[in-house]
Amino acid sequence: MRHGYAYHNLGVKLFGDVAYNMTEYKDAKLTKEGVDHTIEIGKSLKNVNFNKLYSSPSIRCIETLIHFINQNNNYYVRNKLIALDDRLMEPQGKHICNIRKDKIHLENLIQNIDKTFDLSNVALNYNSQYKESESDIYNRVTSFIEDLKAYNNENDVILVVSHYGWLNRFFQITTGKGYEFINSEVKIIEM
Repeated sequence: MRHGYAYHNLGVKLFGDVAYNMTEYKDAKLTKEGVDHTIEIGKSLKNVNFNKLYSSPSIRCIETLIHFINQNNNYYVRNKLIALDDRLMEPQGKHICNIRKDKIHLENLIQNIDKTFDLSNVALNYNSQYKESESDIYNRVTSFIEDLKAYNNENDVILVVSHYGWLNRFFQITTGKGYEFINSEVKIIEM
């Protein structure tokens, strides 16, 4: 699932790509439209029994996941631990909107966080001159896929909330095709 419509998405619509580096969009939250759309998508999948919940540690992804699962009819799903993983972050580089909060802030923000998560702080390495290589992104995505397969059962239903760039690469690796994800879109992939 791609995160819901966030303020940096609105900023790009209003100001162009310069919004990605405007400080007011640092680790952007969801807009009201993003929250509402995520809730609608959650209602449409309210009977799905997710076994595991993964999210990028960016605020827009966490908010998307929380609004989405709060619509689920299963109490167990609504209270499941959320695993945050830096490997789910948008490709890193010069965009300030992709800088996430630190681990302590995230632990205080989310009540049902999986405390065993290990944030690598890859997202904290903001540098206006740096751009993560395609090889590094590929390795990050494939490492996550390998762990999904190793630490989950074959029939588990897993929800992963991430970003456009990450999801596009995930889809390419798992299906052999690219895909243009829109905000709040859910795609089901059997692995």
